[in-house]
Amino acid sequence: MAENIVIISTTKPNPQQEVAVQHLISKVHEYDQTFRDPYLSNRFNYFSDMPALFLALHGEELIGLLTLYADEDPSGSVDVTLNVVPAWRRQGVAKQLWQAARPVLQQYGYHDAEFLVEKAFLTAAPNFLANTELAADPVSEFQMALKVNSHHERDTDLDVAALQAADIPALLPAYVDAFPDSNKEEANRYLTENLQSHSSCGYVCRYQGKLIGYCAVDFGEYDYLFGLFIAKNYRGQGLGSRFIAQLTQQLAAVRHHSFKLAVESDNPAAHHVYRKANFKDESEIFYLQAEQGLWHLEKL
Repeated sequence: MAENIVIISTTKPNPQQEVAVQHLISKVHEYDQTFRDPYLSNRFNYFSDMPALFLALHGEELIGLLTLYADEDPSGSVDVTLNVVPAWRRQGVAKQLWQAARPVLQQYGYHDAEFLVEKAFLTAAPNFLANTELAADPVSEFQMALKVNSHHERDTDLDVAALQAADIPALLPAYVDAFPDSNKEEANRYLTENLQSHSSCGYVCRYQGKLIGYCAVDFGEYDYLFGLFIAKNYRGQGLGSRFIAQLTQQLAAVRHHSFKLAVESDNPAAHHVYRKANFKDESEIFYLQAEQGLWHLEKL
């Protein structure tokens, strides 16, 4: 067990911590040949005051990071990411981070969590699952990437514009239909959050004047698309890929040319839509669960 490690928790990193976190993530990606960035905000967490980031420090050096993404109420699951710099692995840093985060989850009533890990990491460490007594959910997730290199003519049948407050009531039924695990309260919270945020924005798609779709975009080094859906009656007509193409072209004209998104492996229809929009598979992410229960996980 590594000694002289200090664990601090926060709801949001300060500017100095954010620089250190980005440096740590870059080192981990380079070493592991991975691509998934942890979400460094508690903006969508159900409890806004619950610490979402846990930093492991050795002196002034940041050597480990744990994040909690808890957008569901305590009856749901929490997504956990763990990143430790290569030189400090197998010295108990991950375990110390988890031991700091676990009581916080208990305090807020959570009893279920999943650890995110990429296929490249598991391939390089074939004994990881057996050693940690973690098991992978059969449904994985593909992270996909797109780089817009050229300008295409505007799709005159589609109008893509920033979400307005007046759009939300009309979007709620289609949102809940697209994401059956959600409800109108949760959908309204997501849509309103993107309406009010400075770091992300929601966009709506109208086809021949009718509101048919939505997509949120998280702004950063690249733009991350999430929460995308097309209303049920308009699916299967190629409108999803056209919406994505129009949205990314509009964003590329004023922001970045690089985009990412994620799609679950059991959603081949959406995967096909994104491929039609020229997104390429970049990484496969697995969700790991403790076979002996969340609170008895001691072998990280």
